[in-house]
Amino acid sequence: MEGRVKAFEAAWNLPDEELPYCTIEERWGDPDRYAVKKIGGKACLPHAGNFESASLAEQFRRARPDAAQCGVEFRPGCSKRCERYCEVAPFCNQYNETIKPAF
Repeated sequence: MEGRVKAFEAAWNLPDEELPYCTIEERWGDPDRYAVKKIGGKACLPHAGNFESASLAEQFRRARPDAAQCGVEFRPGCSKRCERYCEVAPFCNQYNETIKPAF
């Protein structure tokens, strides 16, 4: 708790554009992910919905015998705390520059 108080004190007199961004943990964030799906399907294939990069998802897709009928879908992450609970999000540089445009 002492570390958080020191961080708030250090940021108290900073101009908005110099405030440090919140971490993904502080935003209750989920990172971007990639999923492999059948083309036209709604759900991802078993064990194919949680890749950290498009290249890993593409490797998984190409290794399948039905690769021609599958595609890779981008699933954007979210910042639950910012999007659902933060009362100052409309005034936050991080929210307005990076989070709000993503959803």
